[in-house]
Amino acid sequence: MHRTSFLRALAAIYGASFASIYLQVQGLYGPDGLEPVASFLNRVTHAKELNAHPGQHFLYYPSLVWFHDHIGLPPDLFLELLCLVGGAAAALAACNIVTTPDVFGVMWASYLSIVLVGQSFLNSAADALLLEVGFLALFLAAPFDLASMFAPPAAIVGCLRFLAFKLALLAGAAKVQSACPTWLGLTAHDFAFATQPLPLPSSWFIHQLPPVVHRISAAASLWVQGPLALLLLSPVHGHRVVAASGQLVLHVGTLCTGNYGVLNLLSGLVTVAATTPMVQTSPPQRSWPHWALIVAGFVAPLAAIYAMFEVVYEDATPTSVRLAWSVSQINAVLSVTVPACLGVAAAGFVIAVGAQLLQLAGRAGQDMLRCRPAWAVALGHCLVASLVGALLFLASSTHVAALDESLALPVWARNAGILASRLHLVAGGSFPGKTTGVGTVTRHGTAHAIVARLEIVLEGSADDGKTWLPYHFKAKPSDIYSVPAIAAVHVPRLDAQLWVAAQGEYNQAPWIVHLADKLLEGSATVKALLDTSRDPFPNTPPKRVRVQLYQYDFTRLNTSWARATPKAVIMGPAMNPSQWWTRKLVKEYMPTLEAKNPSVATFFEAHGWRRDLPEDPPCANSTRPALCHVLEQLHGISGTSLQVAVVVALIAAVGLPQVLPATSKVADRSHA
Repeated sequence: MHRTSFLRALAAIYGASFASIYLQVQGLYGPDGLEPVASFLNRVTHAKELNAHPGQHFLYYPSLVWFHDHIGLPPDLFLELLCLVGGAAAALAACNIVTTPDVFGVMWASYLSIVLVGQSFLNSAADALLLEVGFLALFLAAPFDLASMFAPPAAIVGCLRFLAFKLALLAGAAKVQSACPTWLGLTAHDFAFATQPLPLPSSWFIHQLPPVVHRISAAASLWVQGPLALLLLSPVHGHRVVAASGQLVLHVGTLCTGNYGVLNLLSGLVTVAATTPMVQTSPPQRSWPHWALIVAGFVAPLAAIYAMFEVVYEDATPTSVRLAWSVSQINAVLSVTVPACLGVAAAGFVIAVGAQLLQLAGRAGQDMLRCRPAWAVALGHCLVASLVGALLFLASSTHVAALDESLALPVWARNAGILASRLHLVAGGSFPGKTTGVGTVTRHGTAHAIVARLEIVLEGSADDGKTWLPYHFKAKPSDIYSVPAIAAVHVPRLDAQLWVAAQGEYNQAPWIVHLADKLLEGSATVKALLDTSRDPFPNTPPKRVRVQLYQYDFTRLNTSWARATPKAVIMGPAMNPSQWWTRKLVKEYMPTLEAKNPSVATFFEAHGWRRDLPEDPPCANSTRPALCHVLEQLHGISGTSLQVAVVVALIAAVGLPQVLPATSKVADRSHA
């Protein structure tokens, strides 16, 4: 993959992410938001007994938001400014106008600053992965846009390849090491499409497929993220292409069946980059050992299929497939595979980096004899990138090593992994294992697993609890007759976090109490995060708000396997054909709140939240009132308009460079 193509695609993903966050800053982090950023900064300051100087704050918590006073803006407007600055830098890079390290540094620093103060709503896997890939892009981009002089550092390309391997292997291992019955029984896809955070309309249709199809797809997922993923570390280009193709099929399938924002786009981009050689070399001689390596690389994953899975027969007829290995057997395989993979990856990394440095050193020596320092500068850049890449490779390898409990890494290596994770330089090794939303029901003395998607429903009452009307959200399932939303690259953070909160208790997510109180106050800022076109209380806020916990499931087509599923609701002539979901009440998730509840005020004080908003306008005390007022005026732009603008900008970023005349910028013929 060409370096320029990789950097432009990454910049486009950055731009979409900045735009998505910008739309939600006021509702999440403004003075009238759910987790005001000003309150968070105050809590951190008092908890760590920091002085008033933002420099000390920054050293402890490296977010640029600490300097909002020096810019003359409230912290929430400074967050919006970071989104706009980061988005502008992303637009420059996506349009191939400027793709230098400083531009990607602006994107990375802006996004890191936002994530560090993002609290509950900016801690997703996509955020962590974007920061990790974005930091690697700082060293992948050519300084001064001199791509012909500054080749892609082999260490950074090696980190990208290892990252693709890590993402695949950790995702696959987490599913089986968690001892989740649905993955061990290959029934996970019987539930996953209905229980994922934000389903798509296509999720309903995929959910209707026969169980045998779901079992085969679950088995394919484990195989692609297990044995096939090992080929991503192979020195043979064909092996990496085959392995990457399998990963891309998974990413595209997930992208088409669920709202995961930019996660799958970013993972797919890293996977494509993993197919590129770390150093451009001439094709190897096709000797017998080389051919044997190629054949063995293709045969081994195919042999793993035979070893991992068994075909289930009923009356001599194959009816299904199951996992043949137990958790202990899988751990035994990992205890052999993980050290071998780390050894192969480290050897390839060292050889590639050493070869590139030796090559550059030779050119630099020749140029220095001619009093031309150009290649010496390139060598210096490569040395710095190699050192950074080696540290990141070491930190990333600790997450893979954790799969083998018997593998003891040196303390300094583990500390490097911990430090890099805290600085958001390396994404943590936390991957979902057990399938959520699985319940059980007993029929004829036999326990059966059923879909039991937990979902929070907020309702308000204007007549002291006689009538309850539900609030609706932009992407989260609520109304059983509403079509699942298509959010594309935009992630409604509140909707996604409500799904997470439903898996626990409300005291683990105090912002839910704040949400209910804001609805009682009729906060327009917070309600903008919801579906305002279906606001049950558009003019006068309710007197009471309650939060209920329901179990949701998709309705089913009238098929033999659906009829055999306990508690399944079969679509029939008497049913409303637009019913997508069925649900039943589980419990009261949180006690009913009334307006101006004094106990809630005490609860808010403990979190540094205020019910009474500042009387002065946000820009009244600003030292840069013009900038402050411009940022305020931008609030009048509708979210839909901005989303359309982002889509148009992304299309332009891809299309314009193809039709505009070539610029004087040095052509980039190198690879990432």
